[in-house]
Amino acid sequence: MWDGREIRPTTFAINSVQPLTGINENDFPFGSFHPGGAQFAFADGHVTFINDTIDMYIYRSLGTIAGGEVIPGNSY
Repeated sequence: MWDGREIRPTTFAINSVQPLTGINENDFPFGSFHPGGAQFAFADGHVTFINDTIDMYIYRSLGTIAGGEVIPGNSY
């Protein structure tokens, strides 16, 4: 069964609990069973743990394609 949640956006913080309504039912947040964050795989093949306290601008910028954002490596 496809429920529309295979592609997740960065609308909400990592590991956040959100009530899913008709408006945001496909905005299921990224999460994991790791306390304090989640593991993420990047397009270049590296995997890193990102804390759920990451700045939301940085978090959303990491998920864009050719958005032009400059993200320092130590910011996540």
